[in-house]
Amino acid sequence: MSAPAATPPTTGLPPLLSFNGRADDLDVMMTVSPARAGPNEVNFFFYDTNGDDRSIEKLIARFIFVDFAAPPVVVEMVEAHPGHANIIDH
Repeated sequence: MSAPAATPPTTGLPPLLSFNGRADDLDVMMTVSPARAGPNEVNFFFYDTNGDDRSIEKLIARFIFVDFAAPPVVVEMVEAHPGHANIIDH
């Protein structure tokens, strides 16, 4: 994924951090909000640039702490609706 692009906060909404990447003809965006220590909402959005109908059967995200030594956190995500996966039970 490319370097993070911070989105300026909108009044009343928490800050949002987003990452973009591409695999062949599949664009992927990951968002993290409020993008600070503590609980965060993590979403993945998928878009097929060829217009093909693709569903996501399973997505496994591995989060790595870079500021201190800790084991990675592995989370299984499921498709919430076409083109969107989010964290379940975390």
